[in-house]
Amino acid sequence: MTRHRSNSPTNQPNPAVPATPAITRRSLLAAGAATAATATTPFGPESAGAARPNIIVINYDDLATSLYEASSPLVRTLESQGRRFLNSIASVPSCGPTRATLLTGRYPHNHGVLANDKPDGGWSVFAARGNERDNLATRLNDAGYITGLIGKYINDYEVDAIDHVPPGWDDWHAWAGRGKYDRYLVNDNGVVSFYDVRKSEDNYETDRYGILAQEFIAANARSGPFFLYIAPHAPHMPARPSSAYRKADAPATGPRTASVNEADVSDKPGWVRAIPPMSPALLRRSDKRFRDQVRSMMSVDDLVRGVLQALDTARLRKNTWIFFTSDNGFFYGEHRVASGKGSLYDEGIRVPFVAIGPRCKLGRTGSIISTVDIAPTILDLAGIAAPDLDGRSFAPILREKGTVTPGAPALVQYGIRPYQPAPAPAEPAPSTMPAPALSAAPRLSDDPTPRGGSYYGIRGSDWTFIHVLDTNEFEMYDLRNDPYQLDNVYPRLSPTAHALLKATLAEFTTCKADTCRSISAAIPPTMGLWYEMV
Repeated sequence: MTRHRSNSPTNQPNPAVPATPAITRRSLLAAGAATAATATTPFGPESAGAARPNIIVINYDDLATSLYEASSPLVRTLESQGRRFLNSIASVPSCGPTRATLLTGRYPHNHGVLANDKPDGGWSVFAARGNERDNLATRLNDAGYITGLIGKYINDYEVDAIDHVPPGWDDWHAWAGRGKYDRYLVNDNGVVSFYDVRKSEDNYETDRYGILAQEFIAANARSGPFFLYIAPHAPHMPARPSSAYRKADAPATGPRTASVNEADVSDKPGWVRAIPPMSPALLRRSDKRFRDQVRSMMSVDDLVRGVLQALDTARLRKNTWIFFTSDNGFFYGEHRVASGKGSLYDEGIRVPFVAIGPRCKLGRTGSIISTVDIAPTILDLAGIAAPDLDGRSFAPILREKGTVTPGAPALVQYGIRPYQPAPAPAEPAPSTMPAPALSAAPRLSDDPTPRGGSYYGIRGSDWTFIHVLDTNEFEMYDLRNDPYQLDNVYPRLSPTAHALLKATLAEFTTCKADTCRSISAAIPPTMGLWYEMV
């Protein structure tokens, strides 16, 4: 039977977690000032024979690259201690499928989670396909790592498995529904707790996760290597900043790049051409969402400060890897998409990724990595072989010396339809195609963007290929010369290039393990090579 209890400062501590000094929001913020002063201290080299590293993943919810650049000052400062990947790609621009990919190291056609809810996705599919018995946590746990999860797990877990604790996790604090930010449920190691900010400011969701993270680090500092996965809801909409930041300074507007409210969409597929230009009122609402999300991210910086302080207190920081990333991007008017995700344009799939850790090479890199590569990389850093996963380890890029590795093109997708190659007849130019009548899925009331459809594509180091499956339309963008994806060059490529792109995508969508890596490695990495095909 599910047990519920109201959380308040008088609640008894979780018996599964050893007692630690009380950590409050006030002490967390006070400690943040001291931590910020030392935040740029570089990681030192590991000593000979150093223990296996601790590993922490902080996975934000819907953090677009544009929003990251406007917020997260602490993490952007931490970039100087490690590597910022400018071409980090979400395998799926949707929460559930990409979180399943991160935890399994497999593409959706292999882990089975194609959507956020059943029958095509969500927790029920994730579990039914055996992913809870074989994932990043179970493999690390089998190898002697202490594992912990704090925050969001897989979509619909809060609907179908509220009091379930999956195997492989030693310390479990998964969001279990009934709201976000201010009032919400958490499965605390099998006991479902209700947290309410009205009873204590420390119950603000991001702050609570920060406290739990510090407690996990303190409790396991001397117990051996640990893996901690922290998944705050911030900056997911509707973002509700904490009382400390509700009126904090924030940008007056969201992004204003050339793609925002794109004027000429005649070369775009029908679903984009069906979107009317954004009105001034719609842009203002988008700007308001952006400001609220920036303010919600201020609490995530507090969480990061607390994690760094806990590592410093335990003298673990020199042997700990920390990855900062997001499950997908978000739109703020780019290509007329007023809000949301679900598209394979860069605003939906290119996400922030910062890595800091022992002997990490400093600086930014254009090397391409994907969500599917995160699990193999973490296992590699832990000394665990994983040849059966679809992704490849980018640990060599984290520590590379000399020549910069370009990385390998990645499969990206969205939607529930299985991939089918295009029919033999040549497709008409996009500008001659009628706008499709797509069935509208639920959307925000002020977002007129058509929803529906399935998309597959490949993201290279400086190019993106997209196949809109429902209407059999194609796009190709030269990101070196057209970073905002305004000019669809697909019609100008040769028939040879068209044929290779389609054939490669078809192979990619059915690949498994080393086949995925082989296909990826064989794809022409740069746009110039596609132009040269005759």
